[in-house]
Amino acid sequence: MKKLSVSGITYTYEGGLYALDGVTFDVQKGSCLCVAGANGSGKSTLLALIAGCMKPARGDIYIDGISIFKQKNRFSDTGIVFQEPDNQLFMPTVWEDVAFALLKKGMSAAAAKETALAALRMVDAEYIAERAPYKLSGGEKQRAAIASVLSAFQGNIEDKILLVDEPSAALDPHARKNIIALLRRLSCTKIIASHDLDLVLDLADRVLFLYKNHVAGDSPVKGRASPGLLSDEAFLQSIGLELPLTFC
Repeated sequence: MKKLSVSGITYTYEGGLYALDGVTFDVQKGSCLCVAGANGSGKSTLLALIAGCMKPARGDIYIDGISIFKQKNRFSDTGIVFQEPDNQLFMPTVWEDVAFALLKKGMSAAAAKETALAALRMVDAEYIAERAPYKLSGGEKQRAAIASVLSAFQGNIEDKILLVDEPSAALDPHARKNIIALLRRLSCTKIIASHDLDLVLDLADRVLFLYKNHVAGDSPVKGRASPGLLSDEAFLQSIGLELPLTFC
């Protein structure tokens, strides 16, 4: 994957309610784009569309110039981590959850477990492999959900796109700090939806702001020294957000 292009995508719910309207942007390989916006701005819908879980009413999404909806193996290029990890964890043990996609593709149990354990090592969570998901902490569930996506990538993460929806939701400060550190070190392309602007400040190379289902702003981010629109209080308040706590 060299470039992801989102071109004029529009998505409506039943009854004609717009979730997204004419959203366009590009993402370069290896970068971290954070999508910020208040609740209901379309962040989760955008991630689901990029993952290929839904099709837009208008517009298209391309990877290296080819529509994802015309690629036979479009699900092999992207993986999504939902806001609620419990939606992805349902097997008796964590390693079985992490290996689920591989087992469904016909990989042997032994090979799938080996791949799952390697993915859990990538997120510093091999120690939870034999646990039941319901016995995990919030941070451990988040790591297991990320590992399940990395496992499906089968080690080739540099050419893949990791989509993560609100990774800091419901995490305590220590777990939040660890998830930020984990996401920062992963070498795949990352698109992260969040209204946690301090997390965005820590992770993003660039931030895309959604407001009322449109792109309201697009800004490079170079940490606290050059935060772009993340330090523009008037702009943030105009789209229903507040300054990162760092700048308060």
